[in-house]
Amino acid sequence: MSGSDLNKLLEEKKLQKIELAKFLGESKQYVNSLIKRSDIKLEIVKKIAVFLKMPLNDLLNLPKNDKNHGIVEEEPGTYGITKPGTLKNESLKLDNEKLKSRIMELLEENRTMRIQINNLNKKK
Repeated sequence: MSGSDLNKLLEEKKLQKIELAKFLGESKQYVNSLIKRSDIKLEIVKKIAVFLKMPLNDLLNLPKNDKNHGIVEEEPGTYGITKPGTLKNESLKLDNEKLKSRIMELLEENRTMRIQINNLNKKK
């Protein structure tokens, strides 16, 4: 996710930078610095996804119709994870153990984000 993407989403959702700053526990200047970046760290994008109440995949520009969640079979028995915004043939090659580990990480991140979103919805 780029800073310009973040700025566009804030404008579309009619949210103020100061609101995001408070949610992140940071200053408005910090949010302004995020908006100037060409790439925002995944750890921060996860928090932004919770704030915006959006799926992480949407913020990472993964295709909405990607039923395999970015996992592609490049050759029989060789799998990779597609980098956001790239073609399948530009995927990162991973061995089976690394792929399994990455899938488990993503599932845990997804579960954690769903819990956070449910907690936010309960507060309303």
